[in-house]
Amino acid sequence: MNVESYAYFFIRRRKTVLSGIGLLTLLAVLGYRLPEPVGDEYQDSSPDIEESLHEELSEQFDLSQPDCFLVIDTKKLFSAPGLAAIRSLVRAVRRLEFVDEVFWIDDLPVLNVFGLGEPLLPEEEASEEVFRKSWDRTMTHPLVNGQFLSPCGDTLLLPISLDWYQVPANDQYCDRLLDVARRAASRFPSAGIHVQLTGRVPLWIAQRQAFVSNHRKFQIIGYVLVFFLAAFLFRGVAAVVIVGGTPAVAMFWTNGMLKLLMIKSNHLTEVVLPVLITMVGLADGVHLLMSIRRSRAQGAGPVDAVAWAVRHVGVACALTSLTTAIGFASLLVAKSELIQDFGVACSVGVVITFFAIILLMPLACGTPWGQRAHQQFHHDPVGQRLTRYVGVIDYVLDHAPRFATIGVVVTLSLAAIACTLQPDARTTNALPRNSEAVQAIAHCNRVFGGIDRVRIAIQWPVTMRSDDAAILRVVQRIEQLFETEDLISHPLSIRNLLASLSNDASDLADRMSLLTLLPEDLLDAFHREDVRRTLVVARVQDLGIATYAPVFERIKKRLIDLEYEFAGFQIRLTGAPVLIGRDLTRIVHDLVASLGTASVVILIVMSCVYRSLRIGLITVVPNMFPLVLTGAWLALTGQTLTVVSVCAFTICIGIAVDDTIHFLSRFLQELAVDDQVRPAMRRTFAGVGPSLIMTTMILVTGFATVLISPLPTHRMFASMACWTILAALIGDLVFLPALLLCFVRRQKETNLSASQDN
Repeated sequence: MNVESYAYFFIRRRKTVLSGIGLLTLLAVLGYRLPEPVGDEYQDSSPDIEESLHEELSEQFDLSQPDCFLVIDTKKLFSAPGLAAIRSLVRAVRRLEFVDEVFWIDDLPVLNVFGLGEPLLPEEEASEEVFRKSWDRTMTHPLVNGQFLSPCGDTLLLPISLDWYQVPANDQYCDRLLDVARRAASRFPSAGIHVQLTGRVPLWIAQRQAFVSNHRKFQIIGYVLVFFLAAFLFRGVAAVVIVGGTPAVAMFWTNGMLKLLMIKSNHLTEVVLPVLITMVGLADGVHLLMSIRRSRAQGAGPVDAVAWAVRHVGVACALTSLTTAIGFASLLVAKSELIQDFGVACSVGVVITFFAIILLMPLACGTPWGQRAHQQFHHDPVGQRLTRYVGVIDYVLDHAPRFATIGVVVTLSLAAIACTLQPDARTTNALPRNSEAVQAIAHCNRVFGGIDRVRIAIQWPVTMRSDDAAILRVVQRIEQLFETEDLISHPLSIRNLLASLSNDASDLADRMSLLTLLPEDLLDAFHREDVRRTLVVARVQDLGIATYAPVFERIKKRLIDLEYEFAGFQIRLTGAPVLIGRDLTRIVHDLVASLGTASVVILIVMSCVYRSLRIGLITVVPNMFPLVLTGAWLALTGQTLTVVSVCAFTICIGIAVDDTIHFLSRFLQELAVDDQVRPAMRRTFAGVGPSLIMTTMILVTGFATVLISPLPTHRMFASMACWTILAALIGDLVFLPALLLCFVRRQKETNLSASQDN
């Protein structure tokens, strides 16, 4: 079946088309009935040394991070009302059925060489003199200062572990915990207590709630604005419903097919795929509908108008889907399973979106209601105004070499700036700055040096005793190393435990002999004779992996020097911040490398499709210009390369390739009419320009609504999308025509010179 016959197929074989639509819908419904493929956790089949070490330490030591922290600010802790308020608060929280453990200063064992001593905190009825001594004793205690109590003594940190068998199914348990704590403290108004809740669980809940509420709110706002803008541009509800409904059906089909094909979903897929399908579907849909409207307005019947659009614009839609799908499929070369699944899901989504457009839109436009979609075409505000500014394209063509040179130079310059971007990620980036959990994290960063911890595992030689003085000497050297790093604070180790027994600065061997006096549970948390390991733990802030990556690298290098100095010792840096930072950096680098591969693959595919390497190379500038412009903007504004920003780049590739192919395909079609470059370019500008501008206006309006979101990740995603979409329009309406004119001129002149020589 040739292209022309295939174009008429959609109108004359409606039952067959409806059968195809029904089949895709049925398959999608079957997919929705299947259980959700698990894709949140990706296990590396061959974990590296750092991951293996972390797993070993988790088994050997109790390295579980508390689920949450109560952050209590008061200047009257060492007073009768303050102490009574805190103890009342702790009792109230412990009575909650889903709270497993609350640990605070009162729970610390009394440690000294005689096994006797006063508790750190006195009874509420104690005298002022007793409270003053308690202050001195507590603030000098190595297990309290910087661990449970801030160095200034105004902030108390209460780690809490939850009983996950009793945790309610909803997300209200953190709010209930905080409410119980505040109500208990409010019974002692003279204590002046301010209570906040933070930690991994509250942050996770706040992040999810903020994402869902903001995503839904701005989605509704964006859809409403886009609807009214599209209604204004198309001057008809029928056209808006046809263009907007097709991507929605494509998203429904895609989600069902992904489940049917057992393709795992992950956070990248959930965030990027709906936006990608919406943008690609909307762009191709606008081009197809504008072609149908133009043909109908010029007097063509419904069948001929649809057939002409499918024959000309449909081919370009097929090429955009092919190149974009192949580009995303190239992500299969990535090392990360997450990136591989993301690439497969995007490829499937792009292909299904093409089928949705090519099946639904011609069918809808052939219905009696859809045949009204061309009404008010002559009042199209973009198309009518664009004809008045056709001189713009003439100016570009008159100065084609200059614009082509500017395009190449600017793209290369921006690419050099964009290459300076560094990967980064921090927990609080996904939350509003005014979130209580974020404010509590910021407060803990200031007064405690953070709530996250890094660990250095020290393994001593087989021939060495567990109480050898050399072990304590290594621990002290590591703590001295930490003192040189401003972003790492409050180390905790057996040195602190031994110091809590006695402040006597005796010989290290004598100090190590006191290990047997420590409670077994407390000692096993830091020092294990059976596995010949001891730990040094220190606090780090939530400042992002870009800030801490060089710090961790410096520490690792100095640990290597320590291993040379203390022969037989193995010293390794580990901990969740180290591994998470490393894994996120790998994901970002892997995604960037895979997107680079995708760009090369798209170049090769376009060169093959148009049977010209030169045309393929010409498309590099308009395709890359939006990406490098946005990347340079990120770099110049001091921002970093995050998973969110790389996802935005992923979407940019789709929209940039889509617009470029539509312009290029239309230009080659017009050029084949009379082989006159300038008239063909003018007709292309008039024919495709309105669709490109309308698509840009609709998409930018939709994304611009998200710029007022309180979530930093939402704002970054939206701003990058707006920049790239606008830049894609400049690349396709300015740089691409100039490059094409220069290329075609040179080719024609070469052919003419060759014929004259013959």
